[in-house]
Amino acid sequence: MKIKNMTPHTLNIISGAEFDPAIRKYRGGETVLTIPSSGMVSAKSAAQTEMDPIPVEGVAVPTMSAPKWVSVDPLPAAEEGTLFVVSALYVAACKELGIPTENLLTIGNAVVADDNRTVLGCTCLVRN
Repeated sequence: MKIKNMTPHTLNIISGAEFDPAIRKYRGGETVLTIPSSGMVSAKSAAQTEMDPIPVEGVAVPTMSAPKWVSVDPLPAAEEGTLFVVSALYVAACKELGIPTENLLTIGNAVVADDNRTVLGCTCLVRN
């Protein structure tokens, strides 16, 4: 099986990380797989519409309509059985547009370093 990373950053899969409830993130572990970026795919939405503001404590909080997806960038040609790591927005757009998502993965459970809470990778990938 092959995985192509269609996000703009290198993706590290980390094993053995443990959840730290104090920061609601995972810590520690060891990088077992690094998947470099193979480019980036995006979803395009139509212009959003301004909606009535929501009054909160004397402040009118602006609101907009939810995005209406109009297209997604095509995935690159790949061998049969290749999976693609993409953004959650890309998956949402595909679902709204009726594009199959069985070969799409998103990033799950961020892993955080002890120093300054820098994101190092993830503990799993999410099937969509």
